[in-house]
Amino acid sequence: MFPPTTRFLLVDDMEPLRRVVRSMLKELGYKEVEEAASAHEAIQALERIAMTGRNIDIILSDWQMPGMSGMEFLEFVRATESLKNIPFVMITAEGHREQILAAIQAGVSSYLVKPFSLAQFHDKLKGVWIKLNSNPAD
Repeated sequence: MFPPTTRFLLVDDMEPLRRVVRSMLKELGYKEVEEAASAHEAIQALERIAMTGRNIDIILSDWQMPGMSGMEFLEFVRATESLKNIPFVMITAEGHREQILAAIQAGVSSYLVKPFSLAQFHDKLKGVWIKLNSNPAD
């Protein structure tokens, strides 16, 4: 599993959801959570954090947000050399097959459908960790 020092970027226009996810992260032992209420704010946060010489280790982003969507944000992250390898978990209320396939094709690391439990959230993070640390030759 990700170490306790893992830095998360949590992107969602709904503050109550950010509060719930932040609480879940804290319950799982994670304390470093940057928050953004939009994809544009998230990009600014990534730029600000990069200027300090630090990095974000994993991005958790809502799909449906005003302005730039989570999918557009994912495409931005994957197209940016310094960000393209950051694990990206899409959080959405929609679990339609077409959306999931589109997110996979765009390079999402995992997909979480709201509402979700702490156990489901933990399992998704664990799955991302396993993917990151598996040997491609296996």
